Formats: sequence, structure tokens, C-alpha cells
Amino acid sequence: MNALVKKMNYKYPVLWLLGLIPFQYRNGKEFRRTYKFLMESQWWSFEQHKEYQLRQLRKLVKHAYDTVPFYKNLYDEHGIKPEHIQNFSDFQKLPVVTRDLIKDNPKQFLSRSYSDKMLEPAKTSGTTLGQGLEFWMEKRRSENREKAFVWRMWRNYGHAWSDKTVVIKGHIGITELITYNPLANVLSIFNPAV
Repeated sequence: MNALVKKMNYKYPVLWLLGLIPFQYRNGKEFRRTYKFLMESQWWSFEQHKEYQLRQLRKLVKHAYDTVPFYKNLYDEHGIKPEHIQNFSDFQKLPVVTRDLIKDNPKQFLSRSYSDKMLEPAKTSGTTLGQGLEFWMEKRRSENREKAFVWRMWRNYGHAWSDKTVVIKGHIGITELITYNPLANVLSIFNPAV
């Protein structure tokens, strides 16, 4: 494994210079904003978390109704408006959306708030019946937000920014099965079938 990492290091000489930039700045504004929020909110009370969750869920329902064709049609069919969702028990009014509905109508689940240029494909690991579910994520922003959640969790377990890390995961359209990012000191092993 060390020989493989050394071989990969020579492919990225410029990245080593960029490694002098602190990790949180290399990952962009969305990473820093999310990471800061996570570090502060971990000390909130139960009530503060509950209030925040309800606000965010209500905001998401409104966004889905206003910009996603599938949800607009579904909610209208059931006579539901975003303002009908005032507390957690009101979420029971929302109809269940199955993975089959998503697979059968993928374009209907895209928000009009995003152009195709802003999105990239992603896929779940396929634990349900062995089939992954394809969906779209916001380019760079979703990945950097996810990275903030992962780093916050790792940091709570004593993992430092510069620690050597191996990540094993699936990826759509990956061409190299093993990559090394010297900036993050991360060796990634991908499963392209996922």
C-alpha cells in the first residue's frame, strides 16, 4: 500500500504546495459555514434542536411545493399546502413517496431552482433489494456540506485534519478505482458497480 501511495504522490506535485493552505479553506465557503454551524449546534438544548428541525422541515416542504413538479402535483391532489404543516404531527398528512415513484419519474423530482449545469448524478449504495437509487446533487456544494458532517464526526473521535485516511465508497462514472488526494491525505477506493 505504501508503494501505491508513493507512486500516486508523484502525480500531484502542485497539490502538495496547495497543502500549505489550511484544510478548512481548501474545501470552500460551504464547508466552513456548515462545519462552523455543526460545531456550535452540537451544544444546543433538545428544544433548540427540535425548533431548528421543524423550521428546516417546513422550509423544505415549501421549497418542494414551490419548485418541484412532483410534489406540487402530489400535494395538490391531496389538498395539502405548505402552510398546513405547523408541527411535527402535521407531517403525517404528507403522502408517502416510494422509491418506485422516484425511479419512475426522475425528472419530476428535479427542482426548477437548479439548472442542469448546477447538478451532478449520485446514487445510493443499493441496500434495498440490491438496487441503488439514482438522484441529483448540487455540484461541489452538496459534497462540501457532506464533508463537513464527516469531518465533524471524525474530529469528535480524535481524528485530525492531517491524519492518513482510507475511504471506501461507490461512485457514478468513476474512471480510476483507487485515487489519492494528498491535500486531504485520503486514499479513496471506489466500487464503480454501486
